Amino acid sequence: MRFVTTPSRTWLREAIAGCRNEIIVASPFVGTAFNLEIKSLPARVHRKLITRTELTTFASRASDLESLIQFSEEGGEVRSLPGLHAKVYLIDRTVALVTSANATFSGLNRNWECGVVIEDAAKVAELAQLMKDGFGAPVVPQRWASTELKSLRNAVQNLQRTPLFAGTSKPAQIGDSAEAELSVAALQQVSSALPGWTQMTMRAIFALKTTEFEIKQVYRTGLPLARLQYPQNHSPREKLRQQLQRLRDLGILEFLGGGRYRLLAQEL
Repeated sequence: MRFVTTPSRTWLREAIAGCRNEIIVASPFVGTAFNLEIKSLPARVHRKLITRTELTTFASRASDLESLIQFSEEGGEVRSLPGLHAKVYLIDRTVALVTSANATFSGLNRNWECGVVIEDAAKVAELAQLMKDGFGAPVVPQRWASTELKSLRNAVQNLQRTPLFAGTSKPAQIGDSAEAELSVAALQQVSSALPGWTQMTMRAIFALKTTEFEIKQVYRTGLPLARLQYPQNHSPREKLRQQLQRLRDLGILEFLGGGRYRLLAQEL
């Protein structure tokens, strides 16, 4: 076991130079620096990134949506885990760095960070499974395709125009705006820019006029909307359930268990 301190990029560059098959990274916040660091990886290397996709993390500039889009378009696999705080860099299932450093320029180069390198194959394999399972979270990390990430651009721009984020020109401090709970008015403004099914699901939720609800209530208000807007879709229940998962990943809903959800809003 050995320790890695700032700059963490030194360890990452050395590890990437020897990477032959796979790199798995868990980092709540991601920036352009990460894509630059992995640019030298051979095309055959499988790349997986577990991160957060809450709209507030992008609007506050704590994380960079365009960097995730680029990572995905260049063949990387993006998985979303709401509330993620762990930072892990795992190479070829043989070595891993568990650290405080995010995959951002500040995290890899400037902030005073500290991490531990694990080289025991059994422990690295155990860590890889923990990452796959979402570190014990009630849901496993969900995949987001590049087209889905691109569809968030307008919603993020709308959110940045709200009073909570207006004038934000520098990356937020971790734990500040990235954790903000939005007002219903802000959510309504944001939802108008979400893609079709997601936007329609938000309309169904607003129609409930309550912050806590069950999935069967969403079916009651959402299925009539789906029949009107998407008459050719033969699985509207499954689609609505999927959209609730997406809204959870976006930081708009909290999953309470047992088919119950909470709208993350300051007031209704």
